[in-house]
Amino acid sequence: MLVTIIVLSFFALLIGYLIKISKKNLFAVVDYDLPLPKAIAAGKFVTVNKVISAVSFPAQGRGRAKVKFIIKHFDKRISTENVLKELNEQGLRAATIEELLAFGVKYPHASRVYNCIIALGTFGRDSAGHRVMACIRWYSFDYRVLDALTDFYDWNHEDLLVVRK
Repeated sequence: MLVTIIVLSFFALLIGYLIKISKKNLFAVVDYDLPLPKAIAAGKFVTVNKVISAVSFPAQGRGRAKVKFIIKHFDKRISTENVLKELNEQGLRAATIEELLAFGVKYPHASRVYNCIIALGTFGRDSAGHRVMACIRWYSFDYRVLDALTDFYDWNHEDLLVVRK
């Protein structure tokens, strides 16, 4: 059993490394019409933050599309509004929750490399009415979580999932 865990860990790290070095070629087919609960189930997350639901994050149904993803990292403190402005100036946009979930299905080990991959392209609301966005986190061996982050602070060294416009 221990040998199996070690071997699986090695391959997960190798896959993560390969994703990191080939991050300019990350593609996935996104089904924008897929109901959110089914998209979440396809991700096989151990835990899903209760804020993430079809009510908090309404569907934007637009068919299916092959999407090229980029992991964007800002090496400074930056507000959500300024992130979105800078992305726009670079011909990019923040990924939506549908795109984040499709990315998570296609690249389940990416969160081992990036730890927390955030989609700023779709905002939901928590029970207090605060703006939240979805992210995929990695906590430990095979423990992926679909989480919601409150937009209270500036982003500082987080990894954002973005796409070309």
